[in-house]
Amino acid sequence: GGGGGGEEGRVDESPVPINPTVARIAGFVTPPPKVPPRKRKFIAHKTATALNKSQEKLTRTADLPPSVLPSMKDAEVKRRTGFETVSAMLAYIVVVTNGNFDLIRERRSSLTWFEEWFRYFEWCYGEVCQRQVDRESEWGISARQVRAVIDLKAAIEVGALQSWPRFASCSEDKALRNAAKWSKYDNDRIILWDMTNVTMPQYSDAGVQRTTFSQYYSENCLKAGVGIQLCGWLLVWDLWGGGISDDQYNNQSGYLQEQEKFAQTDLVDGKVIPFTNVKDRGYRTSFAAWKHGEQKVLQPPFARSDKRFNGRQTIYAGSVARDRSGNERGVNVSKRSGMFQRGFQKTMSQQRFNNAWLTWSFKANFMYKRVL
Repeated sequence: GGGGGGEEGRVDESPVPINPTVARIAGFVTPPPKVPPRKRKFIAHKTATALNKSQEKLTRTADLPPSVLPSMKDAEVKRRTGFETVSAMLAYIVVVTNGNFDLIRERRSSLTWFEEWFRYFEWCYGEVCQRQVDRESEWGISARQVRAVIDLKAAIEVGALQSWPRFASCSEDKALRNAAKWSKYDNDRIILWDMTNVTMPQYSDAGVQRTTFSQYYSENCLKAGVGIQLCGWLLVWDLWGGGISDDQYNNQSGYLQEQEKFAQTDLVDGKVIPFTNVKDRGYRTSFAAWKHGEQKVLQPPFARSDKRFNGRQTIYAGSVARDRSGNERGVNVSKRSGMFQRGFQKTMSQQRFNNAWLTWSFKANFMYKRVL
């Protein structure tokens, strides 16, 4: 009996497994090093293109062949730039750069020099790639580079415009005009002036709305003078807000002063031949023209209501109206670009738009046949 009691009172010394958490808290075991959790990746939701995108080599515009070449068909050149042929476009580039090949080849992007000039003329003509996003996609360069290319070429054109005389000399005008048609003006320096408008959107600002709304055109617009000499030389003046009257523009825009200076330097047999400005009826600029070098104004006569012209006045009015018809065609050429047909937009640069307006008519003298 004693032996049995001894077995029951003996303590079991075999090891008992301890809870791992308790062992770790008590310090019996060394905790494993902390490993940051791995970021989850949803591979199943990615397409094969997305998985391989990082492995693809980016295609740069500089690595691609030129998108436009001098070997293009003339019909395509005319459709996109307005120039009749590639040769005509290249000849104009030589004119505005004065034959400076370094200036011709100067670039602002990875495009070739010919591509940059072509794309710039494409932008001026305004018939294709009308939106900025379209130009970026078609040209293959960023928006910043697109603007840099446009500004560079515009600066070259504006520089050429400023270096050239604004008017044809008296000898050039007589040599290049239709002698039979304009024989009555053999001893005069004639220029035909008219006003035109370029549409622009309405503005919520009262001051801008007041300076741009024209009661004559019944819209918000920009106004500018368009002049043409009898030899066919076309020129335009700066764009002003449509709220200004035609008389104010004619008196304040500065073209009368420029004509006075030009006539004083372009002497004929040692004499100053002042300009004769041919205008439509309604303009009151005779006094302003006379103050600037004794210039003359030729326009159809006025008549009070219900009063008829006499025979001489009728012939005179018809003669002036016939001569002025050529200026209407000049106005049409000055707005032939799609940019001016669509008008000024709020997202456009005012300086860039005005430069395009001034240089387009200068360029048109080399692009189209004369209208007189």
